[in-house]
Formats: sequence, C-alpha cells, structure tokens
Amino acid sequence: MNKRSLSSDDVKRLLEAPSEGVRVETATKIYQAYGSDELDPKQRAIAEEIIRLLIADESVRVRQAIAEGLKECADLPHDMTLSLAKDLEDVVALPILSSSQILTNEDLIAIVESRAVTRQEAIAGRSSVNESVASALVAIGEQPVVVKLFQNEGADISAASFENAQARFPNADKLDEVILRRERVPLTIREKIIGALTDQFADILSSDVRVSSSLICDIVFRARDQLVTRLSEKSSDESVLDLVKSLDKQGRLTTQLLIRALCQGDITFFEAALAQLAKVPLMNARYLIHDQGGTGLKAIYQRAGLPDSYLWFFAKAMETCLELFESGEDFDHRDFRRKNIERFRTGDSEFKGDIESNDV
Repeated sequence: MNKRSLSSDDVKRLLEAPSEGVRVETATKIYQAYGSDELDPKQRAIAEEIIRLLIADESVRVRQAIAEGLKECADLPHDMTLSLAKDLEDVVALPILSSSQILTNEDLIAIVESRAVTRQEAIAGRSSVNESVASALVAIGEQPVVVKLFQNEGADISAASFENAQARFPNADKLDEVILRRERVPLTIREKIIGALTDQFADILSSDVRVSSSLICDIVFRARDQLVTRLSEKSSDESVLDLVKSLDKQGRLTTQLLIRALCQGDITFFEAALAQLAKVPLMNARYLIHDQGGTGLKAIYQRAGLPDSYLWFFAKAMETCLELFESGEDFDHRDFRRKNIERFRTGDSEFKGDIESNDV
C-alpha cells in the first residue's frame, strides 16, 4: 500500500494488542488511504475490513476518528455508514448524521423517530433535507429542532409541515420569526403569521383606555393590509394566487386592500385579486386589466363586484403605476407609494379630493 496506507510496522502493532492511541493513529491512516484514489481493488478491500474492525472498536475515540474521517466519504458501504450513524455515542453518530450522503431518507426518518434530540438537530442542519425527512422532524421534533430545520434554507419543507409546526407550537414567537425570515415559505403561511401578530398588537392597544376601539381597528387593518401586499413582491404567480384565495376566504380581499396594493406598485397582487374575485384565469385577467381602451378593466372590475364609484380610481392608479415603472427610477415601497399618490392628486382635477385618506 502507498505512504498513506498501513506499513508492516502498523500491522504488527495492531496484532500486538495496541493501545488506544495507536488504534486512533491507525484509524487516521486508514481513512486517509480509503478516501484517496490511490488504492487498487485488493488494497481497498483490505482497508475496508480494517475499518469494519475499527467501527466495532470498544474505544469511543477510535470510532470517533473513523466517523470524522469518513463522514463525507461517498464510497463507504451503506451498512458501515449506518452502523456509525446508530452508534450509542453522539460524538460518533453526529458527524455521519450531519454530513454523510450515503444515508437514505428512510434511514434518517428512522433515526428521527428514535426521538434523540441531538440527532434530530444534526439531521435538521444537513446541507439538504428531503421533504419527507423534514415532515418527520416537524411531526416529532421539539421546538428547537423545528426552529433549526426552518433556519436551514437547504431543507425542502412543504406547506403542510409549516401548518403542522404552527399547530404544534402555537404562539411560538421564535418559530414565527424564523418562518418570516426564511426565503422559501408559502405566502399563505406568512399572511397567517402576520394576521396573528397584528391581532396581538390590537390586544395590546386595546388595553389602553385612552385609545378608541375604532382607531385601533383602523391602525391594525391598515398595517396588516400594507404588510400583506408586500408579501407578493418577487413571488411567483402561483404563490400570489394562493395568497389572494386565502384572503378571499377570510373576507379580506377588500377595495381598500386593492387600493393599497396599487399605491405600493404591486400590480401582480392587483391582477391576481381581480382574477380571484371575478373567477377568471389570471392570464385572462391581465389581458382585460391592461386593455388600452379601458373596456376590459371595466368589465372585469364590475364582474368582481367592486364598487362602481372606485372604478375611476383604479383606472387612474394603474396608469400612474405603469408611468412610474416606465420612468426607470428605482423606488422602494415608501417612495413608490408617495410618488404614486402625489401624481394621482396633482393630476386631473376631477379626481382630486375624491379619495378618502384612510383608503391609502
């Protein structure tokens, strides 16, 4: 064998009941050789047999050395990998659970079901986590495990798992925080959390007798609507449609919400909302809304059942949004909203003062 392999002296020391230190040193040489491309088939078979002996070694240090050295090895046989992953000692099992790509989803789920928290956390932090494994972690793991999973952008988490986590850990602020910070979360889940947070805010305000209930409602609804319309930014059409469907079921797809969406430049949300209310496909809704003659917008608007008195506003707001987009300027939400309203109010005199300030 090459310079990384066992020498004749190494073999002799192994046969002479070597100390733990010698076996650790031997383990290091073996995994370095095994992880290289320098062994011929016969040498690799010999190294593999020695590794099997070291995996069964009574010394935790020896088994740990092998686990650390081979945690990313793509050639280690499955049964040997699984043996290390199921080792009684965490220092041996965790490196394999965290890194090995040889373990199957079924292996990982079985270990999750063992309910060992440290091992569940190791699996939750893997570079990639399959949806079925993530589902098992959410269904079985305690809150810290689920939080770690949701912090892992490499985890494939289904909408059902997000719902399950919220059902298992209601009012868990840390969990809500990591979900909102996560890049890939269904908009309906984000909206649900925002709704709960604004409800909590309303409860806090209502404890102050100096604040009227009508003012509280106005503050909360306006804040919630503005947050909801920002959710659809850079989201897929499918996600935005799911969001507006959820809002419609709650009776929250209101005229005021659509006004605020357009004032923030969220045309996609406006299109999806009209499509949902009018019960037409999104693509059809877009053709109608962007009809240059205005006939299409009027038709879908009326079919959506929105107040006739606001049709003029939506037509003007759409025109203003498109003008701002075509200007090429880079606005954030606040700037866009301010410029949009300024253009609207300083435009045609027939529109000035007709819109309620509370609507925007």
